[in-house]
Amino acid sequence: MQRFAVDTRRPIGHGSFGQVFQGIQRKNNQLVAVKQVKFNMFAEGIPGLGLREISNLGIVTHKHIAKYSHLIERSDTSTDFKDGRLIYADVSPKGSVYIVMEYVDMDLHRYIKVVKNNNDGAALPEPLIQRLSRHLFKGLAHLHMHRIIHRDIKPGNILIDSNQCLKIADFGLSRIHAVPCVPMSFEATTLAYRAPDIILGERLYTAAFDMWSAGCVVAEMARAGDTLFRCRSLNLDQQLEEIFKNLGTPNEDIWPGVSKLPGWKEFEHWEPKQAADLFPGLSVNGMDLILQCLFYPACYRISAARALLHPWLNKHVPHQFPEKLAPYYLDPLIPNPRTMAPTPTPSEDSIVERVQTFVGENRRVVIGAAAAVTALGIGYLVYSRSSGDKGDKKKPGLDEAEIKALPTEDRLKRAAELKSRGNSAYTQRDFELAVNLYSQAIAMSPKPEAVFYSNRAACYTNFKPPQHQKVIEDCTQALKLDPKYAKALNRRATALEAIDNLKDALRDFTALAIIERFKNDAASAAVERVLAKLSTKQAEEIMRAREPRLPSVTFIGAYFAAFRPRPNVILPDYATKGDHMLLEAQEALSESQFTKAHELVNAAIDAGLSENWNEGLGEALNLRGTFKFLMGDTVGAKADFVASTQAHPDLVQSWVKIASVYMELSEAEAAFAAFESAIEKDPNCADIYYHRGQDIYRLVFFILSDFEKAAEDYQKSSRLDSKFVFSHIQLAVAQYKMGDLDSSMASFRQCLLSFPNRGEPYNYYGELLLDQQRFQEAIEKFDRSIEIERQKKILPNPLPLVNKALALYQWQQDLPSATQLCKEALTLDDECDAAVATLAQLSLQQGRVEEAIDMFSKHASIARTEAELVQALSYENASRAQLEFQKNYPDMAGQLAAMAQGMQAPF
Repeated sequence: MQRFAVDTRRPIGHGSFGQVFQGIQRKNNQLVAVKQVKFNMFAEGIPGLGLREISNLGIVTHKHIAKYSHLIERSDTSTDFKDGRLIYADVSPKGSVYIVMEYVDMDLHRYIKVVKNNNDGAALPEPLIQRLSRHLFKGLAHLHMHRIIHRDIKPGNILIDSNQCLKIADFGLSRIHAVPCVPMSFEATTLAYRAPDIILGERLYTAAFDMWSAGCVVAEMARAGDTLFRCRSLNLDQQLEEIFKNLGTPNEDIWPGVSKLPGWKEFEHWEPKQAADLFPGLSVNGMDLILQCLFYPACYRISAARALLHPWLNKHVPHQFPEKLAPYYLDPLIPNPRTMAPTPTPSEDSIVERVQTFVGENRRVVIGAAAAVTALGIGYLVYSRSSGDKGDKKKPGLDEAEIKALPTEDRLKRAAELKSRGNSAYTQRDFELAVNLYSQAIAMSPKPEAVFYSNRAACYTNFKPPQHQKVIEDCTQALKLDPKYAKALNRRATALEAIDNLKDALRDFTALAIIERFKNDAASAAVERVLAKLSTKQAEEIMRAREPRLPSVTFIGAYFAAFRPRPNVILPDYATKGDHMLLEAQEALSESQFTKAHELVNAAIDAGLSENWNEGLGEALNLRGTFKFLMGDTVGAKADFVASTQAHPDLVQSWVKIASVYMELSEAEAAFAAFESAIEKDPNCADIYYHRGQDIYRLVFFILSDFEKAAEDYQKSSRLDSKFVFSHIQLAVAQYKMGDLDSSMASFRQCLLSFPNRGEPYNYYGELLLDQQRFQEAIEKFDRSIEIERQKKILPNPLPLVNKALALYQWQQDLPSATQLCKEALTLDDECDAAVATLAQLSLQQGRVEEAIDMFSKHASIARTEAELVQALSYENASRAQLEFQKNYPDMAGQLAAMAQGMQAPF
């Protein structure tokens, strides 16, 4: 760092993985910001999220995105400028990475305070809010175009320079958005800026995540720095209540599918507040844009690109115009967008319409009647036309013979005129007249024109009620003439969705998204929306018809391995047949014969156990409840565990297991009460603290709090029983999640010394090294774990093979080796869901779509819960739609393959 003078006495800020200091480049006295990321150079390597921050920012350059460096892992680096980005990073021998960035005066949080203090406590002037909002949405639009989701938009991560230019910074939590949408971690933005769908446990999210946060930021500027949804605690329910108190409590009408999100429960009913109270002093258009960012269903939030077309930010755009006319205002080749072909509004009986209508009603309540009248007036000015077309209804048309007698040139001219008059009738919302004119244009034209059929379809969309079948017929005719006609694809897809033909709707929306190279946010959102609806519907039908079944042996084995071994029951005198069957079930379990154990314990209870043998009954109900829990029957498992604790209250394991069931049912208080009951029975039972640590881990991971309590329980579990390997492993993992890399890696190294012949520590250690992108070291650990597992005669663990496959793919894109490893994993357990899912993704990356579909179908067949089934079906349906696209558009198959290769795999 000799090239820079850095003042390390007073940090000017904090990033995801280090402090930020002010520095000066000695050569030219240029001010710079220097982020110092500390790590143990010789043991741990650079934090994975720190690398992600650099790598994601390395692919974007934009005026409203902070200029970041590339990471160069050597101490003798040079300073250079490329593509407008300052390129410099230095690795210190003392264990720090220095990332040099452009210097920006202050963040938005401080900027709002400064302006507020200079204006006697007033908020930012509205023109200034508009300017900064425009900058924010331009930066986000650029990121989203590159498929980067920031995931941490808040005032502290938004910088303002001396020219009042806004720049988005701190990309430590950013992710590349894959298609189809894949689950992401809950490790995301500060709770006050987090969307309610994410708080409720949604993990399949897109750029709409950033748009909610952006709406909160714009609102904060309008509220003089007062956070819109401020909650004083990290409690998720309280944060949701804060949102609902302001925007109103959602239900299935407002937000379809909300009740199926993992964290949903019944909340108190609140009506939405007046917008004048939420955003005091802001214009109606400003309120409207913020509220469009804050739609509850993520798929209906305004996109960043669309926000830039909003009249509050773009005075050249009419205040009201059909939603899908937006692209015309961006296309300079089109001289007059108002004369373009008409576009449809969402059909009234579709879910889209129900949601938008309901939210629209709430927004009318929020904004007030005066605003609605104002908007109506503006809309009237935009759409009103002369009454010249009204006479068209009275004009007689020519018959077929007369039309054929006309010269071709004359017919073309007349057809174009009829189309233009049809467009005019459409904009005046005289849809019957427009249909008549478009029909005349079709009859008049000497050759079929796709646009005529598509425009007529748009009219049928707006009929009361919509004529969906006619929309489909006309769009199908248009697509026969022009298979890549985007408007026709969109209109047919919307109509198909409205009549619940979701498979065909997905086919059309997918084709539209691919043809437009995934740059159409609305099309991508529609794909994900329909994909979710179709997969959820299929999953519900499958779950209703599916017979209960045990999951894979790997899954079952891992669950039972998480409990210390206990002695089998001692049979009573004059034991019954049921008593003997219970003992046989426990013996089968100890030999990993899970199916046999399951059958025997059910038969034992059915046959009946000895009267007053409470210990045996408690053990039998415990084991049967365990199998129910593993098969996804959470309610049945709860009943058995409760009965077990009543029959044999001193059976601590039943208290521990019912606590896990309560956590699965989102009843955290009941779960920890069950743990307390277990402690009362036996305070020295190591299992209690291990599993309480696991449940605390799940809870704090969900709310992004700290992991200290979980770590304390793992330590206590290890003190009570130092020979249980998983307590040591989970302690190291918790320390890693806390950001304490030194302690985590030290714990893993000690674990390897203590358990040199166990494969699990090497596998978990390899996963953490892989997360840090230390690929070679990770593979070495996976190889050692594989070597140990191959020596096992019973239940060898296939997961190290899958992890090594992932490492080889991420490191060297070695698809053949990765594929072979996954296939080997399936020879150990043909229902290993991790191997099946990974092999499916690898097949997709290689363009072997049919193989991928087979694997996704298999993944769906072995999915344990409805949530897992929905995810597997989503991949399968997306792949089927992609395969159908390749068959329907063979000329674009090469382009599709190139686009797929340009996207990162979702692992």
